[in-house]
Amino acid sequence: VVGCLVLTGTLQSVLPAPRAARLQEARRLLDPICYAALGVLFLSHIHDKSAVGTAWHVVLGWALIGQAAALLLASFVHAHNPPQGVASLANACVAYAGVMPG
Repeated sequence: VVGCLVLTGTLQSVLPAPRAARLQEARRLLDPICYAALGVLFLSHIHDKSAVGTAWHVVLGWALIGQAAALLLASFVHAHNPPQGVASLANACVAYAGVMPG
């Protein structure tokens, strides 16, 4: 999943303009889906049955799902050429969601 995120960023920088634009459009959904999948993986994965280990996986899983929601919201906002204040708020939400998982 992480490799998918890295690969799409690398491909976007080397593809011709029309294909890069299509890949950028696909990333509006692909990136949030990847983060949400990582979140579900952390919620469902059990290898440490201690209370701290279980709690950490739950917190990280929901933080990644929250990050996916913030990315999806920001992509919808930016798709409609919002006013500068709205775009800045969407960017701030994505930045905050990116810091939360650590």
